[in-house]
Amino acid sequence: MSYPFINAVETFFWWGTYSADHDRGDPEAGWPPLWASWRCRCKPSTAPPTPCAPSSTRPPTLFPGRGRAIVADVSAPDLYRRLLPADAVPASVLSSLTDFVWDLPTVKVNYALAGPIPWRSVSLRGAGTVHLGADADALVRWMADLTAGTVPRHPFTLFGQMSTADPMRSPQGTESAWAYSHLPRGVADDGSARALAAAIDLVVEQHAPGFGDHVIARSEQLPSGLESADANLHAGAVNGGTAALFQQVIFRPLPGFGRPETPVQSLHLGSAAASPGGSVHGICGP
Repeated sequence: MSYPFINAVETFFWWGTYSADHDRGDPEAGWPPLWASWRCRCKPSTAPPTPCAPSSTRPPTLFPGRGRAIVADVSAPDLYRRLLPADAVPASVLSSLTDFVWDLPTVKVNYALAGPIPWRSVSLRGAGTVHLGADADALVRWMADLTAGTVPRHPFTLFGQMSTADPMRSPQGTESAWAYSHLPRGVADDGSARALAAAIDLVVEQHAPGFGDHVIARSEQLPSGLESADANLHAGAVNGGTAALFQQVIFRPLPGFGRPETPVQSLHLGSAAASPGGSVHGICGP
């Protein structure tokens, strides 16, 4: 499935805060895990227990206790479909999730370099971040590939010179760098990701002849690996959902939200899935 409009307005603003400890709860503080069913606690009595009010008549209270709150650093689909009990999530929220759109899969390549990058343009030597293949014609071709579901051969690439920005990142005279770009939505297999990683290498080489000769170590972060390391990064999507206009502000993560509060009392969505979304270069690496 292609998304021409979505791809046309997709941006490179990603978030860099991920958490694998979001669903453990805090037993000592009396906060149950997010997946635990909420129950109405009635006073002990010899009489038959008083029925709890149905969830449709009052906000679910999963986290009892005055002044307590939980901030869930997870994706919106995971929070509402997997972590919360079904009776705590309004039917309208679950229905809206069918139209939720993830951002594009990410492929990132990390480099350890024996020396400075031999840029054709001297002005790039002191830049912390460089946009490659970003002229008007190249962007049109790149967007056409993404819309058509084709792995780009000349991808628009963001390149970071970490040691240039922070000399403590690597030994003096060397460079620590990364580059990343995106696959078409729905294309996140390892084969396609490796093909894009190879294309990223070529793009950098075109702008810095001899770049490959300076590489002493190289690693790839593919969508499968990103999601394996952090379940929030569904298929390598690092922005918690598309940044297209239809899923921003009051439509983020779903229509009528636009804020961190959720339908569950004292529970807040604190990841990039919440408005205003991810920050800049959120996958820039260590």
